[in-house]
Amino acid sequence: MKKYFNELVGLLEENCFTKEFSIDKFQISKVPYFGWRQVQSGKALSSDEGIGDFDTHYQITCQVPVDKLLSKTSEYYFFVNTDSTDMWNTNNPQILLLFDDKLVRSLDINHNYARLPRSQDPIEIKMNMYTNTGKKDVYLNCWIARKNTSTYELSSIVNVLVDSLSIFPEYTHIHFQIRSVLEKINQIYFQVQEHDGVENNNVDESLRIVKKFIQDNQQVASVTEHCVGHTHIDISWLWAIDQTKEKAVRSFSNAVYLMREYPDMTFMSSSPILYEFVKQLEPELYKQIQAYVAQGRWETEGSMYVESDTNMPSGESLIRQILYGKEFFKSEFHKSNHILWLPDCFGFPASLPQIMRGCDIDYFFTSKLDWNDTNKIPNDTFTWQGIDGSKVLTHFLTTSDFSENMDTGTTYNGRMNASQVMGTWSRYRNKNISNDVIQLYGFGDGGGGPTEKMLDSSNVFKRGILGMPNVIDSSPSKFFNALNENVLHHTVPQWTGELYLENHRGVYTTDGRVKRLNRQNENLLSMTELISSIMHVNFQVPYPHMQFENAWKLELINQFHDILPGTSIKKVHDEAIERYHESMRICDSIINDEISKCFDRKSSNIAFFNNSPFQQEFEYECGDNQYRITNIPAQGVKVVNLDQAQPIGKSKALSEVSNRCVENRNYIISFNKFGEIDKLFSKKLGRDVIRESETGNQFLIFKDHPRDFDAWNIDKKSLKYPTPIKTESSFDIVQNDQDRTIIKITKQILSSSLTQTIVLYRNSNSIDFQTKVDWQEDHKLLKVRFPIRISMAEACYDIQFGNVVRPNYPNNSWDEAKFEVCAHKWVDLSEEEYGVALLNNGKYGHIIQNNDIFLSLLRATDYPAKSIDKGTHKFTYSLLPHEGDYRNENIYREAYRLNRPIKVIKGAVDVIDNVITLPENSNVFCETVKFAENNSGLIIRFFESVGKSTKYTFNLNIMAQEVCVTNLLEVEIKEIACNTMKNQRIDVDFRPYEIKTLLVKY
Repeated sequence: MKKYFNELVGLLEENCFTKEFSIDKFQISKVPYFGWRQVQSGKALSSDEGIGDFDTHYQITCQVPVDKLLSKTSEYYFFVNTDSTDMWNTNNPQILLLFDDKLVRSLDINHNYARLPRSQDPIEIKMNMYTNTGKKDVYLNCWIARKNTSTYELSSIVNVLVDSLSIFPEYTHIHFQIRSVLEKINQIYFQVQEHDGVENNNVDESLRIVKKFIQDNQQVASVTEHCVGHTHIDISWLWAIDQTKEKAVRSFSNAVYLMREYPDMTFMSSSPILYEFVKQLEPELYKQIQAYVAQGRWETEGSMYVESDTNMPSGESLIRQILYGKEFFKSEFHKSNHILWLPDCFGFPASLPQIMRGCDIDYFFTSKLDWNDTNKIPNDTFTWQGIDGSKVLTHFLTTSDFSENMDTGTTYNGRMNASQVMGTWSRYRNKNISNDVIQLYGFGDGGGGPTEKMLDSSNVFKRGILGMPNVIDSSPSKFFNALNENVLHHTVPQWTGELYLENHRGVYTTDGRVKRLNRQNENLLSMTELISSIMHVNFQVPYPHMQFENAWKLELINQFHDILPGTSIKKVHDEAIERYHESMRICDSIINDEISKCFDRKSSNIAFFNNSPFQQEFEYECGDNQYRITNIPAQGVKVVNLDQAQPIGKSKALSEVSNRCVENRNYIISFNKFGEIDKLFSKKLGRDVIRESETGNQFLIFKDHPRDFDAWNIDKKSLKYPTPIKTESSFDIVQNDQDRTIIKITKQILSSSLTQTIVLYRNSNSIDFQTKVDWQEDHKLLKVRFPIRISMAEACYDIQFGNVVRPNYPNNSWDEAKFEVCAHKWVDLSEEEYGVALLNNGKYGHIIQNNDIFLSLLRATDYPAKSIDKGTHKFTYSLLPHEGDYRNENIYREAYRLNRPIKVIKGAVDVIDNVITLPENSNVFCETVKFAENNSGLIIRFFESVGKSTKYTFNLNIMAQEVCVTNLLEVEIKEIACNTMKNQRIDVDFRPYEIKTLLVKY
């Protein structure tokens, strides 16, 4: 039935504007990025000449003579067409439009005109056009048109009514009513073709009829659809960061333009970094945004500095994302954020609800879980509970095309048509607890956001279309406030634990160098904050807040959900690596500045900084001597004078070696000819670690051709047929002294080479596998496997500020779907009194199934970046048999040793006091020592690690005036009893998995 009215719809759209004249003479020149205000002479261009190239900007100028604007009472518009047809293609030509050097808006395939200003003089038009087509296939067609206001309004209403026909079955009364009025309009309008000169009368009559129809059938529906203009912009993906800056200016200028044209329009955008770009490039546009924010029409919600991945960043990184994000919106717009807005991220860890609550966030919003490939989370509105019991009200976006069986996917690029207005409500699965839903409309990723057509449709829906939800211009905060009010009166479903995305499982492994640098830089930032805090307390060295903010923001940008996951083009990868190095340079500069002010480089004193929650031991080599530095305090420093220290003497070798068998006081280990471990016996535990007749440290290759989303996905079928790497290896003992035995193994893996330095320690049960791979594969996945001689139903995985238990056997579809999961520093398979952990210093993809521990090491994807992982990779994983289960603190101790190595600085002063003294053998860990953002004192952050209520005591070594518990944003909550003595005892109670932050004022 909808097709029956296509001719009517087409003619109305065609007659909304009357073309007055074409513009076919232009001046054109190439300009660099951000060159839209450049004045350059160029060559002549005609409309029949094609232009275009990869990553290229053209400055195109023309003039509109005023004497050609025939009617001074009509509104005239400048139109642009470039012959592009794909509305979703981010490589479509994108134009930043200026009239008389004033920024107007962006033009693209979805936005192709702008209102001309009234002027007595010729209007100069500048079009800064970006192309990324690789060929000269962009043809510029421009013209001036006059708006036919009545036809335009009629077209908008008829469009909505025709679209509505597909929502209501033909046998329904609503369908019949809408069809009847459309048939009447069809009959009246087409009289125009037979009677010249009566078009306006027929349009006016048709408009009167449809308005009366809407008014007579107007309803106030019980369902409220909160509609919000929106443009999701990936800060890097198929484009690099400079193009993102331009996309932000183009899309935000569109929003401002449309808000002037449509006084009721509302808009939101979530990422502070985008506002920073606009403020830097277009200050006047930024002021207009600030004005709309102050009016309440433009909402700055979202909370994070960028829309970050949340699985792989550390807990501290997630806190800093929110801290810097909320602070920006508060300082620039005087707005507090209460929503974590992450529509496009790839799953969420079970510790995130507590982080949200600790950062004063009440609501969580996403949509990506609709992409699950096996199971569907059964609710769209629910309470999400984390590992510590924290809860946040959560809502999944339901905007989708209408479908009676609700099988269409959701989108944050809503179209604001009848199908999606109805689809947003019909797709919602919790109608029993709320009548409020939210629709985001607008093209994303530089597509310019909302369009005139969307806003015109919105204005029609707001009149109250029969059978449709009640549409209002709204904002995310208004929606969540209404949702919260609704659910207060109902029993709300609850989801406990992680929100695992059953899709995009390859992102934990793709682009291994970026992931390794992410872990390194997080730990360097933490170490540098510790050193700066100690130096500030001891020697009043100014704490470099601004440098830390700059270094952290570089890290946070790289944690965007298409950068850290490795799902962007190569230029994005290269820029990310440079940002990591720049952040590291800032940290090195901070440390060097701190030291230069207080240390004497000629002194024989050495400072050993330990940025872990455990006392550590360290072997330090100086010249021909080796020193064993013991009892380096947790989150502290130990100063040693080497002139007075006793070097380690030569003694018996740690291990006895025979053929490929190594034996010491901890282990008997034998290696087969492939470099695999065919026997691992723990003397201390009296256990064989590896299952009989199987081998550990076994490398497996999987063919890796995902059906969709190359860099994103690992398909389950790819894991069914592993190929063990049975190539012979070398075997050499390169060191065997009293402290360690080092074995070197070299082998070939297909076209790649692998070298491992396997280290056994005197004072540790860890077996380190220091690995270097020259990776030269295509569409292959490399894993390492350890078949463990344990039979347990569940295994434990390290996440931010805690851990989660996942099934070891795939008993149901939910378990089966978790065939690749994220973990941080370790995974563990344990019985009650014995277990085996696998630690790492920069890998995230894991699985423990059927008592096999797998660690994903490398992938070899080609899209969106070709051969991104080819080249050299260095990483370490470590096998740790242990007493007890995953609660054994030695797992954490060794994981921190591996990830946060001792920092050695020469020339220390004789005495440096530590700020705190932490107890050994505790399940409460000190994760962060830094100075408060407002400079009010020292921040010390702890978390309980095993899910146990705990009374915790530590010593504060500075003369504190006050100790307060704060939230994660460092806002004071309550005071803790203390005195002004040094070395005073501080007692703190912890709930299971609780994160607790203390502010020490002194």
